[in-house]
Amino acid sequence: MDHASEIQKYLMTGKCCTEALVRVGLDILGEENNPTLVNAAAGLCIGMHNKSVCGGLTGGCMLLAMADRSLAPEMCQEFYEWFETRFESEFGSVNCSDILGTDPWNRMKHCVPLMQEVMEECAEILEDRGLI
Repeated sequence: MDHASEIQKYLMTGKCCTEALVRVGLDILGEENNPTLVNAAAGLCIGMHNKSVCGGLTGGCMLLAMADRSLAPEMCQEFYEWFETRFESEFGSVNCSDILGTDPWNRMKHCVPLMQEVMEECAEILEDRGLI
């Protein structure tokens, strides 16, 4: 499965970062579509609708926990460290407000490639543990 094009497809249909990550996560885990779970992920969109913590971070942690609850703390810690290093180096923060700034076009400019990176990192973490 081409994770990058799947992420782009969901983002281009109006899904937010968190929803797209959870939806693609269901696919790579071989789970059926779960509209309730994807809708719940929408509560974390655009930094919990306050431009707080990026939905890529919260959605990535959701995806990892979906794969294995018992390994979630370890996987989420690894993911968080990667995310913090990657995003703070470019944007100075892990908050949606700092990543997107004030330009509404930044959502398309930044979110698609960044969520593609996030998806690849999550997939790598899952592969390293033999979960996918």
